[in-house]
Amino acid sequence: YRFARIFESLGLQVMRAILTLIAFLPILWELSSGVDLPHIRDIPGSLVWVALVVSLGGLFISWFVGIKLPGLEYNNQKVEAAFRKELVYAEDDKVNYGKTESIVELFTGLKFNYHRLFMHYGYFDIWVNSFEQLMIIVPYLIMGPGLFTGLITLGVIQQVSNAFGKVNDAFSYL
Repeated sequence: YRFARIFESLGLQVMRAILTLIAFLPILWELSSGVDLPHIRDIPGSLVWVALVVSLGGLFISWFVGIKLPGLEYNNQKVEAAFRKELVYAEDDKVNYGKTESIVELFTGLKFNYHRLFMHYGYFDIWVNSFEQLMIIVPYLIMGPGLFTGLITLGVIQQVSNAFGKVNDAFSYL
């Protein structure tokens, strides 16, 4: 049941991302005509390519920042299991198990692993939140020169920001 629910959720999210791309890629492609940055304005559909490159770059950096998390999660399962096992055995055999020294040693290992796990999750969360905030600014940075030269209006920048965000989110999920 759990596997089916996870698989269903992933399938729905992939379909949602694909449908979002189908809906917003043509819009973002057309809005790319308002880009007034050198080199970028010469590329057809430049905003689409920027969204793709930024998503791939964010994926690579996220992989690099979070590379230790799976190993730490695995270690967490091991130290928690060892601690629980010792406590369960101590329930039945208080003479051979549940000695204070072994409980303190297992708990210290558990505490140490949790500290490392939380520290790495903290780094990862700082990166993810910073990246999300940066993605809000990127379309404004790209389209800003076009606004100041009179090529586009503020409404077009808002359309680009909305479409860029949707396309970037879909690319990031896929």
